[in-house]
Amino acid sequence: MIIISKNDVSKIVPIGLGATNILIMFLSYFLLGESISMIQLIGVVTVIAGVILMNI
Repeated sequence: MIIISKNDVSKIVPIGLGATNILIMFLSYFLLGESISMIQLIGVVTVIAGVILMNI
């Protein structure tokens, strides 16, 4: 709530959603031994690029 009160919600929510998906993927890799496919890595790069472009 502190982050939302100090920043624009239209920028914070997409960053939070993208970060949550990426975090879940990496935690499942390290904790559960799931494999990460090339499509998932492309998705991570796409999400990170989108967040960077949003904040320019």
